[in-house]
Amino acid sequence: MKRAQRRQQIFRRCFLFGTAVVSGTVFCILTLGKGESAGQEVQQVSVQTERWEQEATSTEKPVSGESSSQKEEKDQPDASQTDNRIPQTDRVFEIESEVLASLEKMAETDPKIEQLLEYPQQYPQELLEAVIENAETVDYVLEYPEKRDLPQAETIGSLTEGEIPQLIQWDERWGYTWYGDGLLGVTGCGPTSLAMVAAGLTGNEKITPAAVAEFAEENGYYVEGTGTSWSLMEEGCQAFGVRGRELILEKHSIISELEAGHPVICSMKPGDFTVRGHFVVFTGMEEGKIRIHDPNSKIRSEKLWDYEELEPQINNLWAFEKIV
Repeated sequence: MKRAQRRQQIFRRCFLFGTAVVSGTVFCILTLGKGESAGQEVQQVSVQTERWEQEATSTEKPVSGESSSQKEEKDQPDASQTDNRIPQTDRVFEIESEVLASLEKMAETDPKIEQLLEYPQQYPQELLEAVIENAETVDYVLEYPEKRDLPQAETIGSLTEGEIPQLIQWDERWGYTWYGDGLLGVTGCGPTSLAMVAAGLTGNEKITPAAVAEFAEENGYYVEGTGTSWSLMEEGCQAFGVRGRELILEKHSIISELEAGHPVICSMKPGDFTVRGHFVVFTGMEEGKIRIHDPNSKIRSEKLWDYEELEPQINNLWAFEKIV
């Protein structure tokens, strides 16, 4: 019952939201129907916008004895009858019902997810899916409408040469930049991993995830529909002052590289780090375990990992050193 009430609220807000867009007239058509299986719901939102003229004139004639100015004042909406919480935006996105259902379940224990569900159609679906896969991204997603057009940072901030910094792909400083098929905060694990390694080994704070992403796209290291090409880790990386060498998947080899001060970027299979594919950085050894900088998770980056739990999840890996 609670979810049904919430769904009704979402549909109502979707309608109100569509009528509140100030840059044009928005027509929202919400269709609710049954799917092939019992209880399956399909929501489709069709949005069409057209710009208002700056000074539109009404085709309706004023009532006899009523001046045009009086009619304009009369036609103004009553502020007490409008929903001031409706965000003013010119972007409305289609959201699948399955995504909404997953968020509704998460919202039962997370009030920030509840905020996303107030007006979910102001967020691209890929961002909502990112929250479902990783709740750590919720603040990044919530701030999308406000910060999506901000200029990206030109540096990663202060760092010490030889130390690998922890960088997060959905950091607001670059996470709203477009990379490949989506936003860098969703698709940018490869560039962010290489940025950590290259900036740390060279001490160059201008090697940001956005800078690496731009280079990767311009030079063919992004494969549409797949993601960052492995060749970026051996060929493209040299543009940032580092050399990458493919390693064999063997415990002693990996530990030797880390102990020599050579960080290792790994392409990971589905498992603890991803449901599809992902890049992470092995930065060193601590207490006989491996320290990892995961560009998509601060929580996983705080943990020390046993090699045995990592090995079956590793797809490929490269050791890096500074070009001198």
